[in-house]
Amino acid sequence: REVGLSRTARVSLVYLAIGLTNAAEAVEVLSAGYLLERVTDNDSARTAVAVGVYVGMLIGGLTSGILSDRFGRAIVLRWSVAIAAAAATASAVVPNLPLMVLCRLASGGGVGAATPPLFSLAVELAPPGRAATAVSIVASFWMVGSLFAAGAALAILGPTADDPPTWSASASWRRFALVCASLPLVSTALCFACVRDSTIEVLTAPRARISSSGGGGDGAEAPSSLQSAEVVLLPQREAWWSVCSRLVLRRGSPMLPLMLAWFGLNFGYYGMATWVTVLLGKSFAGGDTYSMALLYASANLPGNIVSVLLIERVGKQPLLAAAMALSTCAAIGLGLAEISPDGHAALIVALAVAFNACATAGWNSLDALSTSSFEAPVRGTALGMLTATGRVADIAAQIVNGVLIDASTPALLAVTSTCMGLGAVGAICTSRTPNGD
Repeated sequence: REVGLSRTARVSLVYLAIGLTNAAEAVEVLSAGYLLERVTDNDSARTAVAVGVYVGMLIGGLTSGILSDRFGRAIVLRWSVAIAAAAATASAVVPNLPLMVLCRLASGGGVGAATPPLFSLAVELAPPGRAATAVSIVASFWMVGSLFAAGAALAILGPTADDPPTWSASASWRRFALVCASLPLVSTALCFACVRDSTIEVLTAPRARISSSGGGGDGAEAPSSLQSAEVVLLPQREAWWSVCSRLVLRRGSPMLPLMLAWFGLNFGYYGMATWVTVLLGKSFAGGDTYSMALLYASANLPGNIVSVLLIERVGKQPLLAAAMALSTCAAIGLGLAEISPDGHAALIVALAVAFNACATAGWNSLDALSTSSFEAPVRGTALGMLTATGRVADIAAQIVNGVLIDASTPALLAVTSTCMGLGAVGAICTSRTPNGD
């Protein structure tokens, strides 16, 4: 027990820790976009740098979900973010491209492994009936990471990406990578200091008593599930493949449509997030590219505000479907603006900002819908499967966008809008969650 801290203060510190861990994921993902043109001018090498973090996230997310269900959320979260912090720090001093890709792979594995336990904790510590809002707030910390990365790039790398690639010890991108590593280092310290399974059991115990006396919330957000997530876990130590097959094949399971939604949103969002500086650089040759990227990152704010305010009123599923549909329309508009002979620079920026804002609202809704769609003892495993599906889409997006960014930007945006549209279909087809939302 933490002496001198109230229950509210302890819960707030846990939420701050997991929120900053989500922000650290944003930094690790988005920093690649600022490093691509600073470390190499070879398209294949750029794709390797961009893909490395997503391959790591695929492996980390898939394995950590089942581990967090079996051994506890806290221990998996702490060591996952610690690995990410160590790898991110090492990436600032590596002497060559192969080691850079290896560090990106390791940092991706760390932040990817942190995702299932951090969102499981977000819903399991939330007040009854407020889990969707709590998850949206934690998901909103992505904006903190994206603005941090964009601001650091503008301050350290300068306004444009015109400098030639270099591996010198004094290269500005090394300072940028080191600054980016500070966020996962801070989140690691907070996770080790504040997030422990014993603390979580103490914090959820009063709500479990409420549940046993007939009060509490509903279905997947019920306080009884909160305690079982950390105390009972997977009681029979069921085999991983058996849990996964049951989650997919069970009648009425939302897993398959949620997988489609995760694939579509990951492909569109992360594809744009990584390559947006290159795309804007092509549209604004010689312009203030990183300032434009900072404006793009700031579009997270309206998306977060809308999702936090509306998610309990409108519902997770309708808000997700609407956000992805609007993102699809923005991507289509971007493609049309790119092929316009007049350029329409202001329109390109406006549509890019609209795409990011709508996709952000979609992410918050998808995270909330996914966490509430599965029972607590298997929630980490389910989230691991869903994030793994998303990482496959991330990897595909980096490869496809790496090929198309120079060949045909409109074709890139056409593929992006198609995948976002498929994700919207998955959101519409998702069955109602256990709590009836």
